[in-house]
Amino acid sequence: MLVVPYASLVAQPREWIAEILAHCGLDDEPGSYAPHDNRRAVATSSVLQVREPINRKGIGSAEPYRAFMEPFEKAYST
Repeated sequence: MLVVPYASLVAQPREWIAEILAHCGLDDEPGSYAPHDNRRAVATSSVLQVREPINRKGIGSAEPYRAFMEPFEKAYST
């Protein structure tokens, strides 16, 4: 499992995207660094979000749910 701290992803997207691709055994392709430019249909509630570049808007948004994630974090801590 690769843990990707979102704040780090926002601060250093190129480095983290390369790390994610390598971790998944995927080819390093230019489109991976600009997913918001992909115009394929999106059939999820995140349709507006995926059309924006990686940004700081989501930082801290998970804090109200941190207590619920504690068992998961304990089970998968490194």
